[in-house]
Amino acid sequence: MWSLNFSDLSRSWLDDRLSWLSAEEQRTAGRHRFRYAYLAGKLFFRCLLSHYCDLPVHRLPLAYGAYGKPLLQGFDLSFNLSHSRDGAVMAVSRQRRLGIDVEELSRSIDIESIASEYFDEAETRCLDSAADSERPWSFLYLWTLKEAFFKALGSGLSDDISRVRFRLGDGRIAMEVVDGTECPRDWQFALWQNPHSLRGRCSVALAYEGRKSLPVVWFDGSRLMSGAPPEGVTCVPYMLSRAVDDLSRRPEPMVL
Repeated sequence: MWSLNFSDLSRSWLDDRLSWLSAEEQRTAGRHRFRYAYLAGKLFFRCLLSHYCDLPVHRLPLAYGAYGKPLLQGFDLSFNLSHSRDGAVMAVSRQRRLGIDVEELSRSIDIESIASEYFDEAETRCLDSAADSERPWSFLYLWTLKEAFFKALGSGLSDDISRVRFRLGDGRIAMEVVDGTECPRDWQFALWQNPHSLRGRCSVALAYEGRKSLPVVWFDGSRLMSGAPPEGVTCVPYMLSRAVDDLSRRPEPMVL
């Protein structure tokens, strides 16, 4: 797992590496409202893939799936990127599908509208049972889990994300299929709150294939992008081992 706070990269550093992007990406950057956040996210993505493939950023064999999910031709590498306005996260693994999503805590989120369209009754009750101060967090946990799972499948929001629901509590994150079809097996999920170098208040969800949970190591993307050796940090997942209306505690990172 990699994280990047966009403020760790100077605007001059980003502008100097504009040529690393495709012609279409450069045109998009020129008209993007958040130009430097867009540049930072795209360069972060390319720098990490270059690191794992040991190829120059302009020679990455990128291709795209049916729903626009990028892949690397000729490499057995799974990866997924998600970004907010101020930062980005990327998950990388071999021989397993995975998906990741980050969302910032914002007063502007229309929880009721989104929940009515994408959440089932049990998830809505979960939100309603949470204390007012924790309700936005509960919403972010459920939403990022849904997004991470469907991104791992490669379909993202083009799929009917309301057909699965997540239950939080009892020491675990449980996924169920709402329409009665067989539930996908061998999937693991993890949640973090404000992890690693991300300085804003946010929720990060990870979904990956596997019969058991694996240790997840976080790296600071700005170190790699500046040429410094990356240093791994284990951030304890916020696994929701308490009741949904008791989500006030925040985990502290443990440095290996």
